[in-house]
Amino acid sequence: MRKTIEKGYPYRNREILVIDLTKDEYSYAKLDEKVATQYHGGRALAYKLWVDYVDWDAINKDCLYVGAPIIISLGAASDLGYDFAKSSTLLTYSLESKSVVSYNFSSKNFALALSSLGFSALVIKGRARRLTSIEIWKSEIKISLCENFHNLHTRDIEMFLNEASSLISIGAAGEKAIDYASVNIDSLNVGRCGVGAIFGMKNLKCVALYGSKDKLRLPYYEKAAIEVKTYFENMKEINYLDCASKYGWAAIESFKYRTDPRLWGLGSDLTADCDLDWLIALALGANIGIYDWKKVKILEECCLSLGVDPFSIGIFLNWVLAAEDEKIIDLKIDRNVDVLDRLIIIIEYLATSKSHFSILNEGVNSLAKKFGFNKNNFTSLNKELLPLDLRGLKAFSLAVSLDDDTFVPWEMFGELKKKNVVKALYTAQIYREICEILGLSWKNVLYLVYLDGKLKKTNNRFIKILTKLFSIAEGYKISEEELILLGKKSFFSRRSIEEISKDEVIYSISNIPIYFITNRFSNYGENTVSVGSFLDDYLSFIKEEESTL
Repeated sequence: MRKTIEKGYPYRNREILVIDLTKDEYSYAKLDEKVATQYHGGRALAYKLWVDYVDWDAINKDCLYVGAPIIISLGAASDLGYDFAKSSTLLTYSLESKSVVSYNFSSKNFALALSSLGFSALVIKGRARRLTSIEIWKSEIKISLCENFHNLHTRDIEMFLNEASSLISIGAAGEKAIDYASVNIDSLNVGRCGVGAIFGMKNLKCVALYGSKDKLRLPYYEKAAIEVKTYFENMKEINYLDCASKYGWAAIESFKYRTDPRLWGLGSDLTADCDLDWLIALALGANIGIYDWKKVKILEECCLSLGVDPFSIGIFLNWVLAAEDEKIIDLKIDRNVDVLDRLIIIIEYLATSKSHFSILNEGVNSLAKKFGFNKNNFTSLNKELLPLDLRGLKAFSLAVSLDDDTFVPWEMFGELKKKNVVKALYTAQIYREICEILGLSWKNVLYLVYLDGKLKKTNNRFIKILTKLFSIAEGYKISEEELILLGKKSFFSRRSIEEISKDEVIYSISNIPIYFITNRFSNYGENTVSVGSFLDDYLSFIKEEESTL
């Protein structure tokens, strides 16, 4: 039995659990002090582990299931048990975008379970010969065949493994390696760009953790812990949807008068009391003409159970329904069937069938090229664009041209005219890196960045709070400047890894569908987004920033 060290560096156990599916073996890699003080957790640690465990030769030979590891790394503060700091990072290779992708997800169950087992991160490499499950206890790890789970939905897996503290699983879409398959982590739909397909190609159906869900680590700095907790609890979240219509990145009401398909309307029923994620409300609701959030919840549950990404599937549904109206394709589904039932049928076919729906698995770009129907082409570099009006978000459009979907808080809240676009994009990326290193969901703290955040050395309340959270998590103090520097290093580490992973790096406005930078019908009040004028400035700016590190 492995003996868990209760007080490792600096005062808690830190190990990496490495599972090799090819050999049916597992091992423990100690996270030593030098590595821990350089990478800490979350995104930064995930990048480091990717470099350590990736096999580029195998990936370049299209052996993705062998060469591409799956990295899941806890945020540095996510094992404290706080509701505001419970996120982790999942990083792997994307079949669809042909590059490394990382996703942040917030699950207290996962964070507490993995940390209580003594681990800061989980690395899964190789490929199993047959469908396999992994079960992890404190004193035992099982790598077992689970062919009885074949084609089961993620909800069914939850029923079979209901004693697990935390559960990761894929549905039929992942097993078939469909390019929009996602992963179910504690009833959260995680991962765009076919992350679930990598699990399927590795023959990995599920990972169950049997750790503690409520074992909290005592804060190292008690006074700072109280201040940080009070800060997050007292801050009142801005209603994103209220700002959406005002600043033009999503239309609320009067949607039927909009001619731009990316200005998706939200009905008045979608209120602040609704617990539906606002991006999913756009992707599965307004995107396809549904404005009843209860119906959207049903579609969300359908996606979760089948293991498909709601953003990707929302794009497919938009294309399919429009293509059917244009008589480009024939769905062979009774048009008299209720619209919700029709959509569920289509989602199930897309996730499980290789019959007359198999053409749809080729991707939106391929379909548009084959049929000449590109009005609803919502992808860039084979990566689905999030459901926002790019012309209403200059810096977001710039990010897309760079193959990055980082949000820009200032622009979303109508503050761009007071900000430099290039610096706004860069600043947002640094904030995101810092938050995800610490274990904060970028979506959950976006409003705090808007209220308190200015990337300066002083007078930045948000950075001060993050610095105190860092000291609680890591057991020693750093300065605000050092925390920002940590975020910058993580950002450039990510850029380096992503550039290595691509056959060719192309930073160009041509990455954005032309429809979204030239169409004159926009409620934002501008005819075009002048991304090209910012692109060279941005690349020059970050080159100068990198030279200072």
